[in-house]
Amino acid sequence: MSEESREILKAIGRNFFTMGGGHRIELHVKAFDPYGNPIASIVKESDLATKQFAQLIQTNILGTNQTITNTSGVGVAISANTALSNPLIVAGSGINPPLTPSVTDFNLAGGVNLAGNTPAQISSGQTAATIGAWGNTVPSSGVFQVTGTITNIQSSNQAYSEVGIQVNAGFNPFLITHDNFSGVIVSPNGTLQVTYNIIDS
Repeated sequence: MSEESREILKAIGRNFFTMGGGHRIELHVKAFDPYGNPIASIVKESDLATKQFAQLIQTNILGTNQTITNTSGVGVAISANTALSNPLIVAGSGINPPLTPSVTDFNLAGGVNLAGNTPAQISSGQTAATIGAWGNTVPSSGVFQVTGTITNIQSSNQAYSEVGIQVNAGFNPFLITHDNFSGVIVSPNGTLQVTYNIIDS
């Protein structure tokens, strides 16, 4: 398992098991027009970790085989200590995303990997996640960040209403966080900046 994925699992896992106790995931979403002017800012102080995340903790930290639902809704047998890779920030535009995201969510309501999506739609719905080091001072004491900026490369506006973190086990993608918000319209070449703060408090 890559060091980046291991850090995601360890930190977000503490949040899952403490149920809002000493650790939590804080979500910040900002949208910008093509000229860098801010058009929207959303903060969720308690983001959701999914069942898939808990099961990946069971396989890769606690060493227990699990059957885990991938983003296609298929249960996949994952052996203990299976390597994880390719952490992504993903964003969707589901017409009817869940009013309250659930731990049983396995994909975005308008996911980037849905059948029929064009390469431009896929690129405009995901980006590689950057995993920051746990720090005493940046961005504040006891925090590390998972960040990514998605650019709308389509020729038309893109509505975003949900985001998550996705990791891969082999060729199987798993959604490990999910949250939604009122739709944000991003014009061509505009950006959606997503920041997860993994907080010890």
